[in-house]
Amino acid sequence: MSHKVKMASCLAVISLAACSGGGSNLAASPTASGIGTVSGTSIDVNLSDEGNRSISTPVGRVAIATGIDQGAGQVQGFAGIAPGASVGAEVTNGNATYNSNYIYTVVDNVVRTDSTVSGDRVDVSGNITLNADFDGGTLTGNDPGTILNGNTGLSVNATIDGSNLGGTATANYSAFSIRSGNFSGSATGAVTGQIGADGVIGVFEGNDPNTVVVGGFIGS
Repeated sequence: MSHKVKMASCLAVISLAACSGGGSNLAASPTASGIGTVSGTSIDVNLSDEGNRSISTPVGRVAIATGIDQGAGQVQGFAGIAPGASVGAEVTNGNATYNSNYIYTVVDNVVRTDSTVSGDRVDVSGNITLNADFDGGTLTGNDPGTILNGNTGLSVNATIDGSNLGGTATANYSAFSIRSGNFSGSATGAVTGQIGADGVIGVFEGNDPNTVVVGGFIGS
């Protein structure tokens, strides 16, 4: 069952569950995240209850995927940038503003038993203004959401090193599922990406024992 709100950002919630491998095959943690390979418009993975999402602009494409690795008994998330991104020439000083689109998925309330692993998947998309300070080496922006969507949004606190991005991005979310009722939280992931005179493109991923977050943004 999904619950959707269309405001400054769009929110969808679905519960996911699958049998786990059990025994000695179980991964140490019930969650994992990482950088994935983009093939076409999606991340090249094979997971149960898989959710694949992407956004594309003339600057490039980012894709994210979440789901369950039954053999490992693990909720996994991946984010990636498709080959061929075009951000333009490296910028060494001054400031720039990038009007950007973003997506992210959070899987929260992850629970693993001897035979199952489950969680609540929150899919969010929205718009964010990213401000680059090339002298200071920072890329920042905040979409605070609204009261009506539970202040679901995104905060970017990235670093700039030449044409490369680092730092973090934080997904802030408030949602409801039949499985867990009302829930909310913040999930932070590590940023990687590229920035230049024509645009910016980045992805982020992170996890803790109860939560996975993967996302991406593109601006020009």
